[in-house]
Amino acid sequence: MGDFPMQQFRFIQRTGNTLMVRVTGFPQKNFHISRIDEAIAHRDSLCCEAGLDPNKPFTYKNSRTHTKPYASKSNGLPIGIGIGYTKREPVSGGTKVYTCIRAGVTILGKTTYKSFSVDRLGYEVALKMAIDWREQQLENKKSQLTDRQRQRLQIAGCKEGFNIKNDSL
Repeated sequence: MGDFPMQQFRFIQRTGNTLMVRVTGFPQKNFHISRIDEAIAHRDSLCCEAGLDPNKPFTYKNSRTHTKPYASKSNGLPIGIGIGYTKREPVSGGTKVYTCIRAGVTILGKTTYKSFSVDRLGYEVALKMAIDWREQQLENKKSQLTDRQRQRLQIAGCKEGFNIKNDSL
């Protein structure tokens, strides 16, 4: 048995000479690669019990999609702070939306982001941590700027190293 065509065998993974049948909600069962017919039959029976289609082609879009975080004047958040939503649609069914507060800092063209989970921390705590992190990053980066970089910022029309338009360095 040469190459193992992974895209044809959903819920079956290969490691060396071992085929692992992994169906959500059931324990994993291993088969030797020479017993591929048994592995497929086992997978099909588990999928039938779980109500899953073993022949449906797997795509990453089926398992997880992302929406970009956004921040606008209408949501009332400070500049540089946004709300991020991640919509997860597991293969087993159902939908879960994860929410986070995302802070961003742009310094001389390099942007750094950090996310704080609203689901784990709560909205108010996540927002406070994002604001604190952003202020700390701005202060750290401001103190690390060389004299030449400060001159570049002043020549570019910035006030005290901060870009008036988006409050970034």
